Amino acid sequence: MNKNEMIAKLNRKDLQGVGVVVTTSDDRKLYFFYEDMTDSKGIERASRHAQIKIDCGAWVKAEYIYKSLANVCFIDYDSQPGTFTFNGFYRRYNKDFHIPYVDNLGTIISDFGGGLKVRYEHKPIVDGIQEIIWLAA
Repeated sequence: MNKNEMIAKLNRKDLQGVGVVVTTSDDRKLYFFYEDMTDSKGIERASRHAQIKIDCGAWVKAEYIYKSLANVCFIDYDSQPGTFTFNGFYRRYNKDFHIPYVDNLGTIISDFGGGLKVRYEHKPIVDGIQEIIWLAA
């Protein structure tokens, strides 16, 4: 699986699980997604697999990307065009999903009605992948 395929699985609302970015002993990056199953969690299978590979020297490290209820989405910042801005991304996201919003001095605040207002934040996770989350406004 490549990075974009893993990010696509992380962004699917119908899948629960964990993304894994692996650094191999020859400094390559590998990408995995472990889906939660009814009898086991993805993180449990991912960590067992990673420990075996690390113990035998094939992998140097495994970094996990968790999904949560606050996640809006994940993006590959490294693949964005030079004109990319997070505020532009937030505006497009709101327009695509018909979410009313206001731009409060550069902070995009989404209004879901009933007093529920959220703002977006982003934070780097690993290998250029950014997590976009909602926080109470």
